[in-house]
Amino acid sequence: MDIDQIRINKYTIRCVCLSVFLFVFFSGLLACSTETNQNIWPPVPPIELPLDFQKSDSKIETDFQITEKKLYAFGLRFLYKGGDQDDRIRVNKLSGGHGSIIDGKIFLPLSEKGVPLSLRLTVYKFDNSHQKQLLLQNDLHTDEIGINSWGDANFDKELESMTLEPGKYHIQVKTLYASPELSNTTAHFSITFAYRGK
Repeated sequence: MDIDQIRINKYTIRCVCLSVFLFVFFSGLLACSTETNQNIWPPVPPIELPLDFQKSDSKIETDFQITEKKLYAFGLRFLYKGGDQDDRIRVNKLSGGHGSIIDGKIFLPLSEKGVPLSLRLTVYKFDNSHQKQLLLQNDLHTDEIGINSWGDANFDKELESMTLEPGKYHIQVKTLYASPELSNTTAHFSITFAYRGK
């Protein structure tokens, strides 16, 4: 092997090594960028948390963060099979209707109350020393609340709303009794921006 071939081989090896390094480096950057955008911890709203309504004392809890002062809604999202009208009707009976406004209050006739669910919602805010300070603790009864929005495959029911300042928070949600009627229905607890129209 002459000197020119040795030089070509060294040059080729260097090019291959540099190419591999650049590929790994930029792949890592892309992965970090994707992770930062999609998997922020603690998460920011909108957030959906699965909760087992078939069991009494079923509990979920998580930290979350607020980056913008706004009115936020804590609620339930009932899911149905998109495009399946029979499943939509079935889940709507469970979630309840939207009711009517009478004298400034939402009135839900018995036929629109849906499955009665009772939850205990507890919200804490972390202070500067990372200690939890209680902001809210309410027992919520969903059959008294109508659905406030729906989409292609879901019905949403706002249970509580409050203005949250930027910072880190902790939420706990607990079922107060079992609701076996939801055994074939997926329902999530949600933290979203509270929509109040224009």
